[in-house]
Amino acid sequence: MVRNRVPKRPKGVSDEAMNIAVSKVLMDKASIRSTATAFGIPKSTLIDNVRRAKELREQEQGGIPVPIQAEVSNSGTSSGGTFNSAFLPTRKERLGSRSPILPSLYLLVQASTSQCIYPNALTMNNIISGFSKPGIWPFNRNAFSDEDFYAASVRDRPKAEPFPSATERNPPVSDLLDPCPSPSTAPATPAAEIRYSNALTPEDV
Repeated sequence: MVRNRVPKRPKGVSDEAMNIAVSKVLMDKASIRSTATAFGIPKSTLIDNVRRAKELREQEQGGIPVPIQAEVSNSGTSSGGTFNSAFLPTRKERLGSRSPILPSLYLLVQASTSQCIYPNALTMNNIISGFSKPGIWPFNRNAFSDEDFYAASVRDRPKAEPFPSATERNPPVSDLLDPCPSPSTAPATPAAEIRYSNALTPEDV
């Protein structure tokens, strides 16, 4: 995006000092931290200028056209924008420096075992055996016998007994209980004289 606003205060670092610092990093292979400290430039600002200088230098050396200005429409308004017409080598190197797959012991073991497993697994005999057992190839209509299907047969099983009805499970109450006896007229026996034949005594224990 093109910035048309004029800053009210001067830049903290002059363009001449910035160019000298960038050339020192690119030509003399000086570290960014020491160069930023020596010239009083923020580290992030120096990193951005070094990156831009690398892109421009590689574009000039490789014949890549310089980024052009284009009008970009956003919600009906036009604004100036910058885009690169080619993928820059610096960005390619930056993205390719980090491998998405980290080496691990599992990958090493898998690579060593696959050399022994694959030749023995992907053979004609192993492939044919998977089709010969069910009789697919070579075709064998007698691959399965009646004993294999005996577990699923239901004709030879005995019939289940009919479930009793509700009246058979719960007979009427009048058939279970006797008629109520008449009240007794004999005198009541005192509780002290009642003897229990099934009572246990200490001697029995």
